[in-house]
Order: sequence, then C-alpha cells, then structure tokens
Amino acid sequence: MITSKLRQQLQAQSSDLYARLQVLDSRARQLLEYAQGGGHLSFTTHGLSHISAVEKNYDWLLSDSDTSAFTAAETFCLLAASLFHDALMVPRKLGDEATARTEHVSRARDFLIKNRDSLALSLHEADAIAEVIKGHAVNKIGDIKEKIVLGSELVDLRKLGACLSVSDISHADSSRAPEIVFKHLELNEESRFHWRRHLQISGITRKDDSLIMSAVIFSDDGQVAVTDYKNAIQGQLTSVSPYFNTVLSPIRRVELIISRLESPLQQKLRFQTNTPAILKLLIEGVYDRDDVFVRELVQNSLDACLVRRARQGRRNLTYQPQILLTFFTDRGSLRAFRVDDNGVGMDINDVQDTVMWIGSTISNRSDVVELLQQTLGKNLIATFGIGLLSCFKVSSSVKVRTAKESGTPVEVHLTSISDDVTPEKASDTSIGTTIIVTLDDAMQSIDGDAAVEHHFRMITQAEVKILKLPWSAELAAAARDRMFKVAIAEAETLSRFSYLGPGERNWGVEIHGDDFSGAIWLPSDNYKGVVNSEGTLDILSEGVFVANEPTDSWLPLHFAFCNGFLNFSSKSINLPAGRDRVIKNDRTKLKMQDVAEKTIQLVDFLVGKTQQSSATNRDFAAAVLSRVFELADESWKNRILRRLDRYQVRKFKSEATMSLSDLRQAMKTVYLEYNAGRWVSDLGAFGGKTLYHKEDDLVELQAALKAQDGETVLTLTRADADPRSKEALESTMVNAYLRMFSIKTVDLAKTNVIVGTQRSKPVPSIVRQEVGNFVKFVDVLGLPSGKSWKVGNEVWINTANPLVEQIYSQLQNETLSGAQLKAAVAIVHLLAFDFEEALSDLVSSFVSKSRTGIL
Repeated sequence: MITSKLRQQLQAQSSDLYARLQVLDSRARQLLEYAQGGGHLSFTTHGLSHISAVEKNYDWLLSDSDTSAFTAAETFCLLAASLFHDALMVPRKLGDEATARTEHVSRARDFLIKNRDSLALSLHEADAIAEVIKGHAVNKIGDIKEKIVLGSELVDLRKLGACLSVSDISHADSSRAPEIVFKHLELNEESRFHWRRHLQISGITRKDDSLIMSAVIFSDDGQVAVTDYKNAIQGQLTSVSPYFNTVLSPIRRVELIISRLESPLQQKLRFQTNTPAILKLLIEGVYDRDDVFVRELVQNSLDACLVRRARQGRRNLTYQPQILLTFFTDRGSLRAFRVDDNGVGMDINDVQDTVMWIGSTISNRSDVVELLQQTLGKNLIATFGIGLLSCFKVSSSVKVRTAKESGTPVEVHLTSISDDVTPEKASDTSIGTTIIVTLDDAMQSIDGDAAVEHHFRMITQAEVKILKLPWSAELAAAARDRMFKVAIAEAETLSRFSYLGPGERNWGVEIHGDDFSGAIWLPSDNYKGVVNSEGTLDILSEGVFVANEPTDSWLPLHFAFCNGFLNFSSKSINLPAGRDRVIKNDRTKLKMQDVAEKTIQLVDFLVGKTQQSSATNRDFAAAVLSRVFELADESWKNRILRRLDRYQVRKFKSEATMSLSDLRQAMKTVYLEYNAGRWVSDLGAFGGKTLYHKEDDLVELQAALKAQDGETVLTLTRADADPRSKEALESTMVNAYLRMFSIKTVDLAKTNVIVGTQRSKPVPSIVRQEVGNFVKFVDVLGLPSGKSWKVGNEVWINTANPLVEQIYSQLQNETLSGAQLKAAVAIVHLLAFDFEEALSDLVSSFVSKSRTGIL
C-alpha cells in the first residue's frame, strides 16, 4: 500500500473519495500486472513499481503550499491519473504492442469512460482524469482542458497535468531499470542505451527552484546519455512552465551533477555467490544444538495452526489445533522423527514459496499478517525462513507431505540443499502437514526426551502430544489421520514446564505485560539462601526456550537474587536466526524497562505476607523486603515506600500487628527496637578471658520501659546478613516511611533514652556503702526474666525478677550477719558485672563462715 503525503491528505479531506481511490487502486493494479509484458520487454518499467514511484515523487516535487491548495477533487483526480497513466500499455492482442505504446494515453480515456461503473467514477470524473493523464504525453500544456467543476469544487486540469508530467519523467534512477532485469534481457543497442542511462542516474530531487539530478558515468557515451535525459526533463519543464512558474512553486531549471570514474578499477565489485556452500555454512553456524530441528519443525507447525485458527475463526467455525511428535527408535537409538499437524497446510505454490525458498516465510505475506492481526492480534513465530535447514544438520532424507483446503496434496523428498526436487501428488488428503526426518547414523544418539524438555516450556497454542514408537517403515509413512488415531491411546500430552516448586510457590508472583507473561520468585525460604543467590531467568518466545540469562540483566539490581521466567509473544523481542539469545538493542531495552516496572508486584506480594498470622512468614517477608529497600536506588526506594500503607509491624512483646497506615494516623513518636545479632561490646576481662555483654539487652530494656510508660514501641527484624554485604534493617525502611509523614522515630539501638530516668528502690545504708551509688534497684515489669543491665555508668538490677527480688528482700534485713551480708553483696556485684569485687566478697564471706563454724 502506497502511503504518500497526497493519500494522507485525501484521507483527511474526504473519506468518501479516499474509499473510492482504494477501488481504483485495486483495479489499476490488476491492469498493471500485465503492463510490462509482450513486446514491451525492451522498455523500462511502466508497471507497479513505476506508478508507486511517480506517486511518491509528489512528496518532494510539490511544496506544502502547493498541495495544501489542492481541493479534495484535485487530489483525487491527480492520484487516479497517476494510477492509470501507463496502465493501458497492455496490448489487446498479439501484434498490438507498438500501437498500445503510442496510443495508451487516448486509450486511457476510452477505458475510464467505458468502465466507469466498475471503477465507481462518474462520466465527468472519468473525463477529468483522462485530461490529467494527457499531461505526461503533450508537448504543450495548452493541449489540456483548462478547468472543470466537479460537484462544488473547481479542478485545475492543467495544473494537475503539469504535476504528473514532471513527476513521471523524474522517475529516472536505477529502480526504473533494475540491473537484475537488464542482465537477464537480450536487448538491442538502442534499448541497452536507454537502460544504461537509468542505471547511471543515482537520483533526482528538488532544491529551491531547481531539480538536481546526480549520475555516475564511465565514458563519453554515458555522459551523452545522462545529459540527454537532463535535457528531456528541461524540455518537459518548459512545456509546463506556465504552471511551475505561477500557480505552483517555481521550478525553472535542471542541474546535473556528474561523477566520472576514469578507470575501470574505480567501479564497485560485487560478491558472486556459491549458494550450496553458503547454506552449509548457515546450517553449521546458526544452530548450536543438534536437536534444534525438533524445535524448528514444531514452531512451523504452531504457525500453521495459528493461521488455520484465524481462518476458521473468521468463518465462525470451531477448530482444535493438534500437533503430534513421534520419535521412532531402533535398538535404543533415535532412528527417525516425525511431526504432524492439522494446520493450514500447503499447496504446490506454498511449497515453492516457503519450503523451497530459503529466507522466505509465510510471515512475509501481508495477507497472512493482516489476517492474524485482525482476528487474533498475533504474529507468527517464523522470521528467517531457514528453519527447515536445521534438518540437514542431522539428516539427508527429509520428506514433506502436506494438503491445503481446495488444493492438490503435495509430497516432496529433500535429500540435500542443492539437489533438484520433483514434487508428487500425495495420497494423504487431510488438511495439515507431515514432516519425516530420517536421522543419519552419526546423529542417532540424539535424546528425544531431552530435546522436548529443553525446547518446549509453555506451549499453549495447540495440543501437543508425544508418541514414542519402535521403528516401523509402515508407521513412519502412515497418513496423518492414522497417526492422530494412534496418539489417542498411546501418546502423552506435553505438559507445561513447572517453574515453581512446592516450597517456592508461596514466595513468588506472576507478572504480565501487553506482549509477555512470566513469574519471579525467591530462590529460598531461608534469608541467607536468598541474599547469597545469583538469580537467573529463562527467556521464552511463545513458550519455546530461548536462553537462560542473569536476572540482573532484566530486573533491577535489588531483585537480582530472584529466579523466574519471561515468556514473550512472537516478534516482541528480537532474536538472531539461531533463536538462542536475545539481541540487546534499543527495542529490547524498552522491553526490559517494561518488565522492570512489573516487578513492583513482588513488593506488593511481600507487603501482603507481613499480614499473615505466621510470625515466621512475616519476619522473613520483612527481612527480604528490607534487603530490597537497602539495595534499591532512590527512585525505587520512593516507589517502595509509597506501597507500604498495608505493611504490618509487630508491637513490642505482643503477637499483635498493626499497619503502617494506622500507625501514622495515631502516633506522634514511635520507638524502634531490634536485635543487634552478633554485634557485642567488650565489658571487661576475668581470668585472662574477655567477657562480653550483648547490646540487645540494653535495647530490650529501653523498649520495655517505654512500653511500660504507654509509648508505642515496635519490634523489627534485623537479618543476619553475610559479613561482606550490608545487613537488612527493617527499621531503616519503616523509619523512612514514617518520616514521609513527619512522624518522629527513635531508634533504641542507636539512642539511649533511659540514662538518669530511674530512681533506685531503697536499700539499707550499709548495703549502699558496699555496692556504691552506681547500682540501682528498679522494677522492669515487662522483662521479668532480666536480672540486670549496664546503663551508661549505672547498673540497674531488676527486682521484678523473682530471684533478684529474694536477694533484695534479704538486703532489707538489717539483722544479717556479716558473712550473710558479704554473700548478698557479692551477688549484687556479680549482677553489676563487678567481678573482682564479687570475688573478694565471696572469699571474705567464705573465711568468715569457716571461723564461726558455719562451713
């Protein structure tokens, strides 16, 4: 379909005239199929390529001010005249060739008027179009009628004739005289002169008020030829000058730019091809796996089924696509492979145009592409037209049997890529295609199961069955219908590849785009198993495996530990001929951005997991999401924070959780506590060994006291990450969320908020003298198991602990003996981490008891 600016203008000006132009276009094309036949072989083309070029020439020949002044009727008449100006060169009978050439302009008028009903033209429109056509054959513009009124619009016929005249003669480059045709034709000297003239002209365009023509010549004769053509264009301009000097933007002259090659060595040389050798290199170089022919043949069957599905759907007929893969084994080796489908099938023309034409596929046919887009919104898998070549990597005997609706069944036997093939009428008449590949001896070690498992992961377009049979020449040659019947009882249905195992299924999400689907999931339900993983993605095209790639090449780095798969619809990503990787071009990068956007669903999934009753699941989800937040860039951090409203956090010493959205609405200050893990502080030494006390204890103490005071305290997770990487702190993410809403947060692991806030319960003065003022006896009711803590320069001893409470009661007894007091004070010193003083007290108590006979 031509898409010139004038056509676009007509479509905008008048939908009725544009629709009628479509009818004219189809009729003109039928005539133009014959415009280059018979006695006109020696003339340069006047067929479809020429009329397309003439119409496209208007894009540069006419200025915007020229075309914008056209009425809808003028636009219609000029385009119609362009379609039919050379169409009547078709001879009416043998011997009429010369007359047809000289009279094609006058015959155009007769044809248009006689066939105006089938062309949807009025008598006046046919007459006006015929006048415009005269423009490319008259010596002076005055030979054309000046104006005509069509409906309510004035049509300047001479202006339109001038446009057609200059556009027609400006189609002068090598596309007018293709070199491949020139080499094929046996032309006389005069004809060869005219063909070479076009071959030497590289192009024509307009600049200001001049036409610029460029040519490359090799001789004086060449210069004469292109100069002669330049003068012909100048003469044509002169004949239409009243219009290109006044009504239209002026074109006053033709300039010729000539490049002359002085030596034959200056011309370009071209490769000559050895087709069989090139195809052999193609077979060996494109496909890495020997079993790739299984994939290629199944993909062809999928395409055939897709086309038939579209055609049946347009007829409102039901259709169940079927594909059968049969592996024939002989003494444990794969002897032959057969694929049957009930797809659209082929006739002899299809076999010639696809099977026997390397590089051609049905996806090159515009009618098929349009059918699939209009009915199913799908594209075919076939792209390169070399799939059948993969069979010759493993076989020197490939049989193709196929039948198309209303066509003669065809069978061909292919033995190599260079042998001639004699088609035969096939006895197999059911619609569809069968391909039988007999493997060469050296290739019979191919594993059919491995091939299916590797290549086919999510085939849903057709029911695919696998049949395994011992070698049988009869079954290998059986009709399609018989094989499908055998498959009913004997074959296994190809199952979809299972990507998510039972344990992983709870920790992944499906993602979908306009032309892809997939899933991503965590590699483990153990945090260390997650952060220590380097994820991979399987890339599929229409369910067929393409490649396994690192996750971080498709997903943001903060999801690099995930595994998954992405299944793209046909042609939505660019694949090389071998279909074993993705070409990382700009188109793919845009697709990667689209995929990355969809991964926000995993954030939503993890947020949802924090709402579960299982504390283990909540904490694991929180740790992973915190890890993602730590690794994310700023833009992703902001996106994650905006999705945390329903994120659930745990309150200190409580099984209850609350959402962050509820938290932000009710609180002004929130305290955060979390375990410090293995990070500890050096407190002293005893007996030559370093003693430690976990910082967790002080954090927990602060949390308990704040909770006792009625403050909101959250218990958050802190993942024990690999030492080489940054630990994941849930508090970092929660704190960032709350800051967005101006909620003050206090991180109890980093801030001491209780130093100096507690007064000691009373003890006798004698005890105070022994333990010092830095020791305080306090009730921490929320931590009854805790005995003591070091808080800054103070030691707090928890009298809410039952054992400590007994010691505290004893210390209130002023009748204690000296030894008993020493023993009690020693325990206090131990609780206060004063080990040397405690040892001294215990020794003193022991000696005292020995003297009094107590011990």
